[in-house]
Amino acid sequence: MDVSSRHPTTGVTEIAVRGELDMATAPLLRQAVVDALACDGVRSLVVDLTETGFCDSSGIAVLDLGYDTAERKGVRFRITGVQPPVRRVLQIVGVLDLLTGP
Repeated sequence: MDVSSRHPTTGVTEIAVRGELDMATAPLLRQAVVDALACDGVRSLVVDLTETGFCDSSGIAVLDLGYDTAERKGVRFRITGVQPPVRRVLQIVGVLDLLTGP
């Protein structure tokens, strides 16, 4: 898995995830989310899952942690580019709407 971050000057931080999001790789995303939320001036954090075809409970836990941490800091958190296999898992768990919100 590869995780890359972009911090444009607009206050929106984007994290792109490429590859499977599982127990072995979730710590990479977790660190990227923690680092992004530690930056001054971040108003919104977007995690792009366009190139992620698998997500297990470890990945879901990281996304949930990101959402909760961002909410406590007054930062908007959402995921985009959710592929069908990942979408289905997030629907089953009941967090898809929360994480992809407006």
